[in-house]
Amino acid sequence: RMSLNPSKINTAMTVKSRTCPICRAVITKGKGAMKSHLGQHKAGPMQQQQKAKPMAAPKRKQQRRGRTAGNTTQGEASKDVVAIVNISNATSVGTLILHLALHPRSISGTRMYHESHLWSKWRLSRATFRAVSGAGSGTNGSYVIGWTPDNSFHMTMGPRAVTSVYAMQKSSDGLISRALTISIPRGQEWLSLAGNDQNDTTYGGIYVVVSGALSNLVGEVSLTFHLDWAVEFSGPTLQTQDSADVVYADDAYVPYFSTSYSSWNSKKLTLKSHSGGDAVPFPQLKPDVVYKCITNIGYQGPKGEPLSTVWGVKVKAFNAYNIMGLCADKDKAKAYVDGGDEA
Repeated sequence: RMSLNPSKINTAMTVKSRTCPICRAVITKGKGAMKSHLGQHKAGPMQQQQKAKPMAAPKRKQQRRGRTAGNTTQGEASKDVVAIVNISNATSVGTLILHLALHPRSISGTRMYHESHLWSKWRLSRATFRAVSGAGSGTNGSYVIGWTPDNSFHMTMGPRAVTSVYAMQKSSDGLISRALTISIPRGQEWLSLAGNDQNDTTYGGIYVVVSGALSNLVGEVSLTFHLDWAVEFSGPTLQTQDSADVVYADDAYVPYFSTSYSSWNSKKLTLKSHSGGDAVPFPQLKPDVVYKCITNIGYQGPKGEPLSTVWGVKVKAFNAYNIMGLCADKDKAKAYVDGGDEA
């Protein structure tokens, strides 16, 4: 008959597991085992705890903030045709073809012009000015383009005009049949969008001058001037919800003109950027809004008479993308929005 020792059974059943405060190991053999285990560490529990570095708190994701020249900033980019000028054999050397003050509100009809009325300050992020000539390769003559940050610069006509444009901070010259390009450096200071002092509002000026005698031109030839620019705006002058009601055409379809569009209605007017192309997209158009254009849009009446309108609506019967239909007056635009009569 086998006898059991109750005291030994009791002891074995009441031993509690302990966790090492240093390495977090679980010890199940009693206090002696824990002391022996702690002795294996080079430092005691308290010393180790003092040397241990606290766990770093998770880093908060930083919010990107606008650059500080007002409470709010916003970047805008646009590609605009800023001018078209005709020249001929009679255009003499030293003639100023174009002077463009670099200020959003001085270049009317562009996206930047409209956007600038929502803000109080601006700063140029980048700009590329390009002149494209319609002259053929057999045409003689040359021209020069330049940019100066000096708002007080005064152009003197004649040969001295050519010299002064060559000497500008940024300039380029070539045959009248060639396209010319200059890049304008980023602005460092915020400028005001309102006021009469050019030093406070304008980032210099662009000048285009005939530098070599023109000949072999047949009639008049056009020079088209493009500005690809990005601008930072600051200090909103309107509430944010108001600016959401301003809609813009897709940048790739600017400038544009009124015409019909057979894919929608060959008897109604919309907008295109070139003949035979697609209608101009307006991504932000809403179906229940009558839009008033900032500038008049010309068209021909039934008898060929010149007319204009400023009223537009989102076309309902064209679903590929948003296009604008032109209306003769506000009442007709409102009737279309309310009733949707495509006729």
